[in-house]
Amino acid sequence: MQTQPILHRSIVSILSLCLTGLGCGGDGATGSRADKGGEPSKSAPAKSAPAKSAPAKPATPPAAAADPHAAHRAAAGTAMPPPDPAPGGDGYDLELRIDPAPAAGAKSRMIFDPRTQTGERVPKLAIAHEKLLHFLFVSRDLSFFAHEHPEIQPDGTLMLDLVFPPAGEYLAFADFTPEGGTQQIVRKPVSVAGDAPAAKPLIVDDRTKPKAFGAREVTLGPKVVTAGGGGAMLEFAIRSGDAPVKDLRPYLGAMGHCVIVSEDTTEFLHSHPQEEQGPQAHIVTFHTVFPKAGKYKVWGQFDVGGEMLIADFVLDVGEQDQAGTAAADPHAGH
Repeated sequence: MQTQPILHRSIVSILSLCLTGLGCGGDGATGSRADKGGEPSKSAPAKSAPAKSAPAKPATPPAAAADPHAAHRAAAGTAMPPPDPAPGGDGYDLELRIDPAPAAGAKSRMIFDPRTQTGERVPKLAIAHEKLLHFLFVSRDLSFFAHEHPEIQPDGTLMLDLVFPPAGEYLAFADFTPEGGTQQIVRKPVSVAGDAPAAKPLIVDDRTKPKAFGAREVTLGPKVVTAGGGGAMLEFAIRSGDAPVKDLRPYLGAMGHCVIVSEDTTEFLHSHPQEEQGPQAHIVTFHTVFPKAGKYKVWGQFDVGGEMLIADFVLDVGEQDQAGTAAADPHAGH
């Protein structure tokens, strides 16, 4: 994974938890898929690998570039570090051109053209987690997920050739940072022509036991997750059979990436893990703040021994009571 038309504003509320603020500029399957045309959730060769919606409006970019890792570092002596800062929502936009028009199973060329508040092309993008732009692509029912990285072109645009998934309605999220500015997430709708399959229901996972992804098993804690407040520490524990994995590797400059989208697709969060890994090397922890209660889908991306693991879960995020304590999770005992 705290983003405007055929992409808009982490693909809508955090790129960090990165807790990202989103600016929507319009509307755009999990056969989860790894970077560069990877395979569904099961393991595939690893390759190098953004938010609350509100209309974007012009603003002056900040004078100094923020440290993109500043909020990833846990403050000494604190159990709950602060979330990553929200993207600026400074009125940046992104033009997305697709030629030919998207069709199921067909390849099209996608041109990403980041624009400033006054409509000019962004002169230069900053590298964030080893890439200039992170492109996340999800179906409306959240059954499909892809994370890709278009390449910079001499004219300053970025290009990606993509074979499109089954027909239907999708959302494209572009996560980029103008040099000297703040992280931007632009969200745009994409329609893929063809006979669309029926939408798949979003079913909350039973997290009292591990979930299998190929040869790996993953658990996601905590069992109870609530919106707002100090946020949640999402903990992915990865095992192979009865043994914890010992070969987790950095992926795009971090030990994992966590992307979260709400059921209505209006909230988007992209979180990076705490820099200090604990004594259990098979556990990766992400701090995120859910902006509202409801169902969310979570995708964790990890490099395990050179293979890409995408572990996806559906969470039912509850409200907090007025005292700030967690409401009971109706699925906790299932």
